[in-house]
Amino acid sequence: MIYVMSDIHGMYDKYIEMMDLIDLKENDTLYVLGDIVDRGNGSMKILKDMMKRPNVFGIFGNHELMMADCFNIITQEITNELLDNFDEEALMKLSDWMNNGAFQTIQEFKKLSKEEQKDIIEYLMEFTAYEEVTVNGKDYLLVHAGLGDFSEEKSLMNMM
Repeated sequence: MIYVMSDIHGMYDKYIEMMDLIDLKENDTLYVLGDIVDRGNGSMKILKDMMKRPNVFGIFGNHELMMADCFNIITQEITNELLDNFDEEALMKLSDWMNNGAFQTIQEFKKLSKEEQKDIIEYLMEFTAYEEVTVNGKDYLLVHAGLGDFSEEKSLMNMM
């Protein structure tokens, strides 16, 4: 069986409730179509649970992309030198992420050990932009929020 869920937004209890409901088996597949992180207070717990499951695959949502854009900021020690050389573009990206609910995610991330942080970053960077699946002879394109300028004549690679 193939399952799809999206927009969990750090709601760990709801995620576990859904996992219990679908009762994911070893031969099942779950695609999580982005927005796993931010807003709720369980983003890291959800990612850690997903990491343990070889049949669960993440697809980038805008919140994971914002987080990925800010990894170099949130993993550094704040020093005067860092602040003196702070890139305005990086500051804008961090500001955008914060305005979209990142505070709780950053707090959770900072509580992880350096090794756990590294594992989360590596796992998140394995996410894909989309997945193509076939179910009962029908083809589906799994993507977080649409393809914008979609045209059947365009290659998917040109859409990203």
